[in-house]
Amino acid sequence: MVVISIVAILAAILVPGMGGISARSSLASAQQDLMQAIRKAKSVARNQNTAVTITLVANNSRISLASADGRFTQNIDLPGSIAPDTSAAYRFNPMGLLDQTGTITLISSRDATQTRAVTIQTLFGQLEAG
Repeated sequence: MVVISIVAILAAILVPGMGGISARSSLASAQQDLMQAIRKAKSVARNQNTAVTITLVANNSRISLASADGRFTQNIDLPGSIAPDTSAAYRFNPMGLLDQTGTITLISSRDATQTRAVTIQTLFGQLEAG
């Protein structure tokens, strides 16, 4: 009985902390997926000489990439319950330059205090993870 009580107490202490670890791991993976999607959009725009748009929808874990000429589309699902906190669209022109810069914040629905950001710093698509 004593051993079972000790195990139950330890489980009650450790289990809530495990949720934070899981959320952080999912956020890190989602951040890398988002950065890879941005790089992919730039590459396709330059290589196929067409505009490519990255579309993010708030509270939706799917990132959509689509070329203006319709030859390229791709959907990327972020892991776990991770999604951007706001809707946004970023467009690479056929030369691989962005129309705008900005910061995309990813948030975990499991733990809203856990966030990760990707900042697109220049029109060339230089990325910074935060």
